[in-house]
Amino acid sequence: MEANQHHRRTFEGLLKEVDWTLERLEWRICDTFREVSWKDTDVLEIGCGRGDFGLYMALNGARTVTAVDPAGAGGGESKTAVLKKRLSVLSPSNFSFLPIRIEDFCVDSNSFDLAFGIQAVEHIHETRLPLEKDTNAWLHYKKTFEHIQRILRPGGALILTDVSRWSFWSLLRKVAGRRLLSPFTPFVYWEIHQRPATWFRLLRDSGFARVRLTWRVPYPMRMVPIVADNVIFQYFTLASFTLSAFKR
Repeated sequence: MEANQHHRRTFEGLLKEVDWTLERLEWRICDTFREVSWKDTDVLEIGCGRGDFGLYMALNGARTVTAVDPAGAGGGESKTAVLKKRLSVLSPSNFSFLPIRIEDFCVDSNSFDLAFGIQAVEHIHETRLPLEKDTNAWLHYKKTFEHIQRILRPGGALILTDVSRWSFWSLLRKVAGRRLLSPFTPFVYWEIHQRPATWFRLLRDSGFARVRLTWRVPYPMRMVPIVADNVIFQYFTLASFTLSAFKR
């Protein structure tokens, strides 16, 4: 217990270095995964960046966490440089990092109970077109999702978050010009994102049995989640959603 508390305090300090708090991270994890359990499971994180989610899980009950991110191969000032620093400080024995693309991750079938990507799916094969109009991108994603399904165990889940291609702010930007930024998501490049319905169809076409859509509830609204967890609120604010897909 004492060792766990030490790791928790150390991790909390590392989060503060990037202007985040442990409480906000815990809420984001709770809101993203909801009834999908990650404790006592083998977890795969796709596009881990700084490793906020994966490291938290490794330190708080996941059996193993494997994180992949191709940015790690380049070094420099990337987010994965922050992850490497954290690993040198925390040294979690159940966490491993591989600087590769998810498409190139070779592992046996039925290896993981849970796979997830936080704001990463749109970068697997970036396109400014709707996926329905980009055959190469559609086929690439279908092959990638089939690969992820293969390495999940029966009943395993794939959790993906994204922002919708269409929102009040993306449409307003089309009218007013590229300089217009949303006050809620100022750094989003709307053109490379897709609608929830597009990902929903792709996941079903890739063989996932059940797909569920939820909308992100921001930390300040955690006491009244129903206000944010709906398409109307999101259309005018974050346009941020989570898709949970389950293997048969």
